[in-house]
Amino acid sequence: MKPTKRISAAERNRAVRRLRSITVGTALAAIAASGAFAGIAAASWSGNPTADVVPADSTGTDTTTTTTDTTSTDTSSSTTTVQPTATPTIRPAATPATTTTSGGQVTTGGS
Repeated sequence: MKPTKRISAAERNRAVRRLRSITVGTALAAIAASGAFAGIAAASWSGNPTADVVPADSTGTDTTTTTTDTTSTDTSSSTTTVQPTATPTIRPAATPATTTTSGGQVTTGGS
């Protein structure tokens, strides 16, 4: 049987540099892929087109819109009231939690 040839320090250093460059390249590729995926997702999904628009003021808002051009003037007013949402309720458990204690021995490792 032939013994394995030992590598020199220069060969070991070259291998470590190669491994480091592969690791850094993989990390940069992963970051670029994540950014590309986020960009594609943002470009392809603009949100729910049937969602209701809720004004920032939760008590209601009066909006007046005035449009003026050289031939006509249109003024309209509308009021939107937003109902407050329900707060989540935490209910106690139906039955109280019970614990059972018994004497025991816990061992790890060997037998």
